[in-house]
Amino acid sequence: MKTKCAIIVDPAPCTLPYYFLINQLKETNKLQWKIYTIFSNEKTESFFNNILKFPIENVINKNQAINLEDEVKVILNGSDTGLKLCEELYEVFQPTRCSKYVEIKSNKYYLNNFLLDKQLITLQQYLINKSNYKQVLIDRPFVLKPVSGAGGQNTFYINSSTDLEIITDFQNENFILQEKALGTEYSVDFVSHAGKHKIHAVWKYLKNDNHHHREEIDLINPVGNENLIKKIYDYMVKIFNAIDHNYGPTHSEVIIDSDRINLIEINFRLHGHLTNIIQWSSLGTSQAGQVLKYYNNSLFDKLDNYNFLKPIKKILINNKIPKYITEINWQEIKNLQSISEIIDHDFLIPGWCSQTTSVLNCLGFVLMTNDNIAQFEEDIESVREFKIKVCN
Repeated sequence: MKTKCAIIVDPAPCTLPYYFLINQLKETNKLQWKIYTIFSNEKTESFFNNILKFPIENVINKNQAINLEDEVKVILNGSDTGLKLCEELYEVFQPTRCSKYVEIKSNKYYLNNFLLDKQLITLQQYLINKSNYKQVLIDRPFVLKPVSGAGGQNTFYINSSTDLEIITDFQNENFILQEKALGTEYSVDFVSHAGKHKIHAVWKYLKNDNHHHREEIDLINPVGNENLIKKIYDYMVKIFNAIDHNYGPTHSEVIIDSDRINLIEINFRLHGHLTNIIQWSSLGTSQAGQVLKYYNNSLFDKLDNYNFLKPIKKILINNKIPKYITEINWQEIKNLQSISEIIDHDFLIPGWCSQTTSVLNCLGFVLMTNDNIAQFEEDIESVREFKIKVCN
């Protein structure tokens, strides 16, 4: 009998919930699977090997994956750049999961144009680089982001032609210059199977006006927000249907004003920096758990809603000025009752830390939850004070 196995493409930090759940089942003898890990390219391999805080197993290449003697049961994508390799593996092992629009889904510029043509977004965009940026008229606010970027890295608000000169700092890289959407920004997590789409959670972003990077993220309570969640759900299902997305997790960002909703970005992977433990305590399940549970089973329930047991807040420790940081005393907040986990980016420290511009170069995350709301709010203020001391 063949050994059953899972293949994880690009073991980014957001794949830790997969490793945790599969290894947990292996330890309890409920699962006799092997995990294989494959990198989509050398650049991602070098980057993830530098920042991973958990051991990865059985690293193989694409050719070895295709010729595995084990029975491949699950193929899981871990990064924004791993989607195409996942699709190539689907073609070999699970062809019913393939999408006809993989080229569109794996390129932000193509995807935005596709959705613009379908009238599912209203945001105009340009493809630019340092050779042609002067031809663009900046007559309203824009957002500049790399076509192949991830985690908000090298993303900038553009309000003038002078602001756009930032593009000259990058060699031979193509950027999307997209009209800036106005309104409130949310992220939304889904799990899809066989064309059915289960909403897992909706999150509200708190940002500073002068920078795209979020400072705090709050889980939305469905009670009292039914219309908001239905609006997001119905819109995202239209997106999924348009791009032939039928399987797997997504983590997307949308901006809503009084009468419009626009997709800003869609990532075909798990929500990053969100552990199984805090999701189980606040949602009764986790996105990774839903992916594995329904991988070969379409019996979703409550497609357009989710459980809410208690609040979750993510506070990002965003460095405000460039400076050399020798250490961060996380012990100051570690014992607060509402702290679920602190995810510290110790690969940055000690060292010269630039102003935070993305998820990748922030100093860390604090995950918080508590069913005692008074204590929760008190602890939030304590973390905010800690953040000011560390970051300003």
